[in-house]
Amino acid sequence: GADVFADRGRCKQILINLLGNALKFSSASNIRMRARMIGDTCRLEVEDNGCGMPEEDLQRIFQAFIQAETAAKSADGGTGLGLAISKKLAAAHEGDIQVESAVGVGTKFTVDLPDCASEIRVENALAAA
Repeated sequence: GADVFADRGRCKQILINLLGNALKFSSASNIRMRARMIGDTCRLEVEDNGCGMPEEDLQRIFQAFIQAETAAKSADGGTGLGLAISKKLAAAHEGDIQVESAVGVGTKFTVDLPDCASEIRVENALAAA
């Protein structure tokens, strides 16, 4: 397989944030995490069958201090920073995070990280972020 050079700590933080959200809003036995290479891109997926989010929330959940309506009602709703931080970390790796969700069905986050030419390139991008 291809090697993806990335900041391990930053990638771990993205996964911790996404898995933490999945654990908050669904039972642990119904969370799926998948990692695979698609061409030169490493794709990470975290999917749950929890409460899901309405379409209007999907447009704003990556903004700092903004939470989906379902998270705001939760006893452990968090600060609204995890997804915003994850989005910035993915962008620092020249990648992106996408979300698909439906109320009562669940949520799927997809993180795409390009195959970076060197760790130096990633570290420079992180320093600039």
